[in-house]
Amino acid sequence: MTETSVWHNVTSCYNDTRTHVVVELFNTEKSYVESLQTIVLKYLNQLKSSENAGLVDNQTVDEIFFMVPAILNIHERFLEELRRRLDAWDPLQKIGDAFVDVFSRPVILDTYTSFVNNWNRAKDAIRTTRQKCPAFARFLEAMAREHKGKLSLDNLLIKPVQKFPNYELILSRLIKHTDIDHPDQKPLQEALKLVHDILMFLNCKEKEALENGQRETALRELEGVIEGMSDLVTPERAFLLFDLVSMPSGQTRKERGFFLFNDLLVISSIKRRSGTIRKTNMTCPGSVASTEM
Repeated sequence: MTETSVWHNVTSCYNDTRTHVVVELFNTEKSYVESLQTIVLKYLNQLKSSENAGLVDNQTVDEIFFMVPAILNIHERFLEELRRRLDAWDPLQKIGDAFVDVFSRPVILDTYTSFVNNWNRAKDAIRTTRQKCPAFARFLEAMAREHKGKLSLDNLLIKPVQKFPNYELILSRLIKHTDIDHPDQKPLQEALKLVHDILMFLNCKEKEALENGQRETALRELEGVIEGMSDLVTPERAFLLFDLVSMPSGQTRKERGFFLFNDLLVISSIKRRSGTIRKTNMTCPGSVASTEM
């Protein structure tokens, strides 16, 4: 008997909304695992195979697919547990404790946090590599055509970000359709709180990652503006403001550009004709240095 037939029999024997929601949970989890398997088997493993050797360097591949195999491993085990629960389904079967057993483990939060923190870098790596390497762009197009949903790699990689909002919705529905005295009511409440807390934490991390990405972009742009400055990007550095000031230089005054960061002050002379920065002097906050030209 096929899996589809088994679940049809489950919903036929227990024709209630709660059972239908549990089957929906299983089906969405199965679809999620299949998407992760596609990422690992069709993209990650293919890009690291001898057939595609040299197409993309391993460091870039690892950056693009960072933590995806670990997430797949987590959800393959969770899917198998859901399968066992449905195989032995009865009106008093519990689901909430399965959530709590899996998602209360510290490795879950660590793994998803690492994925979210890297997500913007992964997207940037895909975009820049696609632009620089036409063969990589063709590879992505070919893999997307092979995918049954015609989803691009970008669309597949966003699925882990969307997973916990989906869990929260399904758990809310399960609680709604589970009697107050059902043995699963309390575990479901615990699971919902756990999933909600994880979701809120990941949302904060996603916001931080976006802000860090914008901060790094601003610093890299300044590296391109200030000649000779190639090491502005550090994990804690943020650009605060820029100003032009007139400073005494012998009998005259010269314009200088002040670039203020949270941990650094850069004072640069500027070319009057083009307005571009050409020389710099760096000082620590609390001191000001002028540069005689």
